[in-house]
Amino acid sequence: TLADKIVVLQKGRVEQVGRPLELYNRPRNVFVAGFIGSPRMNLVEALVEADGDGVVLVTGNARLRLPAVGGMAPGDRVTWGVRPEHIVLCERAGDADITVTVTLSEQLGGETYLYCTADGIDQLTLHQPGQVPVEKGQTLQLRLDRERLHLFDANGHVIVNGIGA
Repeated sequence: TLADKIVVLQKGRVEQVGRPLELYNRPRNVFVAGFIGSPRMNLVEALVEADGDGVVLVTGNARLRLPAVGGMAPGDRVTWGVRPEHIVLCERAGDADITVTVTLSEQLGGETYLYCTADGIDQLTLHQPGQVPVEKGQTLQLRLDRERLHLFDANGHVIVNGIGA
């Protein structure tokens, strides 16, 4: 964008004001997270479960393990968000956070967009540099960049923008 500052409005109400990258990297709520960026941030609802010193965010068969984060307790409903470029393809299932099935591979020469589904997740979009030779129906193992993972409470307000960041 060419703007120095952006005002994001929803139904006439100011949701967030800031520099473009501030809104992109540190959205205050789910609305701003989904509004800024193309393709938009992946937003997935999950249930918080206890896991030793940390928590697990459960969506379908996906279990995303995280260190304890203030603002979340077992039994809470949250939304986790991750931008398409902050998802990494894994070689080994043991390194992965989630297993997905490719529904569409958009090969653009210098970059690839992958549209995937998983149990409990209607669509997860990945942006990968270069050419990624995958086909519809293929299963992939993915890892989410924790430092770029966003967590929102049940009301859509930010809990944290980046785990350990």
